[in-house]
Amino acid sequence: MRRRFNFRIASGIALIVAGALLASFPYFTDVRYTVAQSSMAASATGQTMPGKAVARLIVPAIALDAFVMEGTTAEVLNQAPGHYPATPLPGEQGNSAIAGHRTMYGHPFRRLDELKAGEEIVTYTNATRARYKVVSVTVVAPTSVGVAGPTADDRITLTTCNPVGSAAQRLVVVGKRVE
Repeated sequence: MRRRFNFRIASGIALIVAGALLASFPYFTDVRYTVAQSSMAASATGQTMPGKAVARLIVPAIALDAFVMEGTTAEVLNQAPGHYPATPLPGEQGNSAIAGHRTMYGHPFRRLDELKAGEEIVTYTNATRARYKVVSVTVVAPTSVGVAGPTADDRITLTTCNPVGSAAQRLVVVGKRVE
């Protein structure tokens, strides 16, 4: 006896497979980020930034240690925090701005909201090491692009989406250079 194709069973299986793929997507984005960061770390030699990295960002209070790439495109941010191209590199004079994901793609900036005034941010580039102390942690509208604008002092500005899982606002951490 020939069995008839059961559309309901096939549809159910297809939905289960699609759901499993959707549920695993965040995991695969984290794997992509981890592979990119591990590759950069493996090719780092001495004080020279590896591969496409322009800086290394270390924030001990939230256990963040990541290589930073140039640009803020999705392709860059899927592999590393991204340096805003119109701003100076960390350690240079002015406001160095860096963006990063808070969810998926390794979520390097997930815990930025935990930072407190006085906590340390350290950066390395091919040219310099710089230390910053956090002076503010604020939430702004996504249209407040001035946070990455030029400043008279030497600072680092870290930006990410807020709250976790939403792009409704931007979380902004500012650190002033101390050495």
